[in-house]
Amino acid sequence: DMMVLSESILYVIMYNWSRRDPDAQVKIFGFKFKALYLPWVYVAIRVIMGGGVTEPLLGIAVGHLYYFLIEVLPLTHGYNLIRTPRFCV
Repeated sequence: DMMVLSESILYVIMYNWSRRDPDAQVKIFGFKFKALYLPWVYVAIRVIMGGGVTEPLLGIAVGHLYYFLIEVLPLTHGYNLIRTPRFCV
């Protein structure tokens, strides 16, 4: 069996977007809230519907690590651990 982590990857993308634009307004099922809370709202909806939280929490954790290494660490300590290769720029 091969484990597919596509759902976790979606949570990584969602978490990073919500951190980069935290004040954006999002509306789900008629409820309006800030984008910062979007990943957690989806986790809550998943729990209410009887799903597991392993994949979403894994995606949020990896997304948080990526956001920290790309956005926070260079600003606070002045160095990048993850750099874009020159041939990609």
